[in-house]
Parts: sequence; structure tokens; C-alpha cells
Amino acid sequence: MAMDRNYNVVFENRVDFPFWEGLGQGVVRMQRCDKCSKWIWPAEWRCGECGSWDLHWEEVEGTGTVNAWERTHYNFVPAFKDMLPYVNVLVELPHAGKVKLVGVLLEPSAGVKIGAPVIADIQPASEKTHNLPALWWRLAGGAS
Repeated sequence: MAMDRNYNVVFENRVDFPFWEGLGQGVVRMQRCDKCSKWIWPAEWRCGECGSWDLHWEEVEGTGTVNAWERTHYNFVPAFKDMLPYVNVLVELPHAGKVKLVGVLLEPSAGVKIGAPVIADIQPASEKTHNLPALWWRLAGGAS
């Protein structure tokens, strides 16, 4: 698992550090192979498609569609207790080879559905997010 391979690594040396650094700068970055152009997520040191070690990070548009969602009623994350119930979404990014990212839907409502368009809402680092910026999502067009 990604957590296992990064657990004892200095944060700035993690394979996914450019993702978090991008969020801190207000942009979504995804990893891509220089050789075969495959989008890679979760981040890797080497391309699983062609084996190349030549990978880079590209800024991508922070829009996508809901691929799956689930309303969370149980306090799995103590810092999110005040948000219960909240909606976790799996978002497909069309501008990044349809890779999928998990996130929390801000202001969840009955309007969430598979295929709903969403927009990234990058939140600054806070105690709630273990001092990391957070990629959350909003329904596009004020849908609710």
C-alpha cells in the first residue's frame, strides 16, 4: 500500500509529494509517463505500463465526474465528526486519462449521483487535515 511505502519517508521525499505540493499552491497535479504518456495514480516511481522511470507531474483541470459515492454516518475520522453525515466521492478526471481520486463532497445533498459533474475545491492545510492541504469537491453549477 502507498501508506506502507511512505510511512517512514521524509515527506518531501515521498513519491506523491508533488501532488501535495500542488494542492498547497492551489492546483491539482497528476503524474504522467514521459515515454508512453500514461497518467498514473496512485503515484509511482516507475510506469506500470511501459516500465519507464521518466515520469513528470502535470497540472490538470480540477473538474471531473462522480464515479461512485457513499454517505458516511460513522465517525471513522474523529476530526470530521462535526461534518457527519458526509459524502465520500470517487471522482474520475477526464483531463488526466480518467484516473480516479477519492475525496469528500462539500455541502453534500440529495443531489449527488453517479455522473454528476464536480469541481475541485482545494482547502488549505489545517489541523483537521493533519496539516496537509485537502482536495475536496463541490457539485458543479451549484447543483444540489
